[in-house]
Amino acid sequence: EVEAVATACNWPDETTLYVARCRLGGNASTWEHSIRSYITTFEEFKVAFIRRYGPSPQQLRHAFANFQQGSHETVQSYVERFY
Repeated sequence: EVEAVATACNWPDETTLYVARCRLGGNASTWEHSIRSYITTFEEFKVAFIRRYGPSPQQLRHAFANFQQGSHETVQSYVERFY
């Protein structure tokens, strides 16, 4: 969500990183504060966040292997769900 708005508004990287940090709460905010001095770009933040909170490689493989189009689902809907 932050990345889409940043792209649409042509925000500089520093603004994108600042907004992403501000949107965190709870454990994610605590985690971010612990690594703040190591993260200097939004891309670094994004990679670190996905590593910490994203699905594991095994979960992704399982989801991809079991991804199926519904019997009454359009191809467009199927593709949109995939992305």
